[in-house]
Amino acid sequence: MVGISKKEKLKEYLQRVTVEKNKTLLELFLTSILFIFSVVYKLILIIRLYFYQLGLFPVYKSCLKVISVGNITVGGTGKTPLVAMIAEFLLERKQKVAIISRGYKAMDSELGLVADEPLMLTKQLPEANIIISRNRKQAIIDLEKNSEDNVVILDDAFQNCAIEKTLDIVCISCLNPFGNGHIIPRGIMRLPFAYLKRADIFVLTHCVNADIDISKTLDVLRRYNRNALICKTKHVPEFFYDFYSNEQQSLASIRDKKIAIVCGISQPDNFNNMLESLGATIGLRFYFPDHYNFSIEQIKNIFSDCLAKGIFLLVTTAKDEPRLKLVLNQEEFASFNLQILVLKIRINLEENEEGFAARLSSIFTA
Repeated sequence: MVGISKKEKLKEYLQRVTVEKNKTLLELFLTSILFIFSVVYKLILIIRLYFYQLGLFPVYKSCLKVISVGNITVGGTGKTPLVAMIAEFLLERKQKVAIISRGYKAMDSELGLVADEPLMLTKQLPEANIIISRNRKQAIIDLEKNSEDNVVILDDAFQNCAIEKTLDIVCISCLNPFGNGHIIPRGIMRLPFAYLKRADIFVLTHCVNADIDISKTLDVLRRYNRNALICKTKHVPEFFYDFYSNEQQSLASIRDKKIAIVCGISQPDNFNNMLESLGATIGLRFYFPDHYNFSIEQIKNIFSDCLAKGIFLLVTTAKDEPRLKLVLNQEEFASFNLQILVLKIRINLEENEEGFAARLSSIFTA
């Protein structure tokens, strides 16, 4: 990582400490403190869920169809590509779709509020109504009053029990489905396993790999929820496009080329491996924390490092593109003579595709 803040370094250190087996005395003490916070937070979450189940907390029921796509762990599980796939499915069937995102780590700019995932969805889904709002309930109420949309997709809202969902979809990454099983900050779990009972569909991502045994993951899901549909998916590279001109290029355009990669995503090794599978040689890797806001100085340093290594092609993700565009002016950086390509990825259903389509279609007949 290049030029990461002390806060991000501390966060990375604490995450590493929670999974390391051989700990120093200080790390054992830190782990114990994190465990206490984790237990307290888990208790709060379980009591909260119980109160909602008893009807002690109010739940808003919309006249619109509400589809939630979320997860129970921190880090990348493939929610946003799945949101895009669901929206495309509905738009193809002439539904009017709104997507509400909380715009995690959104930045104010001359262009307004900039959040990577909503901007990525806006570019990919021009027919959809993309909304950034931390208050999901109010955003839905506003849609009911002022729009013609009939379906709302809530990006990252499984933990939101205050809104009644027509369909609750949960993404589980098979690369690290539940971490060490502990709630944050001791582990990567955002919610206790008890919340899995609320899911209608489990979407397993990053699972089409001969080296991954998903039997234990399936056992956990079935232990807490025997009725939910389980689907397997695969992330597939679709094409590249030029960072500045948006001109589309084939996947073969990086074959046998030495490239650098820059990304601020949860699982950068997946991105790295995908590019290597397309025939590229990775000369430099610039990994940043998820949703990272780049600085001009960092980008200049990256460009200089690339040229020093004789690398003239930089590849990034569609998620990183909006944040990079805040600091990358083509005229200012033209002297570096460095081409930037963005990889477009889609998510494919590899199992229970018909069942998934049937569940989505059923919300309009229920």
